[in-house]
Amino acid sequence: FASARELMALPGIGEVLAGRIIAYREANGAIPDIETLDSIDGFGAALIERLRPLIRFD
Repeated sequence: FASARELMALPGIGEVLAGRIIAYREANGAIPDIETLDSIDGFGAALIERLRPLIRFD
């Protein structure tokens, strides 16, 4: 899993969104795909599309 520091290196991901991603993972397990980010507060279609070529889910 990416650390908060690694997440914050992505465009549009600051401390708050990185924290929300980590909280989501702790509560629900691994994020299976990019579309799941839409269920995390603060993520919208534009940000998801910007991140799509930059992240992968293993």
